[in-house]
Amino acid sequence: VYRGSGGLDYTLLPGSDAVTGNLALLVEASTPHTVFFANASSLIRSTDGGLTWATCTSGIVCGKVTSLRFAPSNPAILFAARESDAVYKTPTANSPSATWQRLPVFYTCTSITDIQISAVDPNVIYAFEGT
Repeated sequence: VYRGSGGLDYTLLPGSDAVTGNLALLVEASTPHTVFFANASSLIRSTDGGLTWATCTSGIVCGKVTSLRFAPSNPAILFAARESDAVYKTPTANSPSATWQRLPVFYTCTSITDIQISAVDPNVIYAFEGT
């Protein structure tokens, strides 16, 4: 994971080069020092702009998280789509101990590659299936 300023002076963030299979990166708009990063085997969060990282995987099976999205109406609610599994939700994304809940399957495939959350209602999820 790299951090840059205005498209210039990119810096490799500590510890992020050891993680391979990068799949999703998300920065919280209201707290830009909070960054979530998912790859083929982990889901981690930084609250200091990427200087330090901690896992936030309570309740979620890590592996191939293909999409991370905040609920636009509430940045404490975060969704993660996991390939060949399900969509997960945490209502405590801004907590040091975020706990994930697996949502009931609402789709017919096992390949959710992206999700979007309604700007008005965080219970409305749009899912894109495909490879």
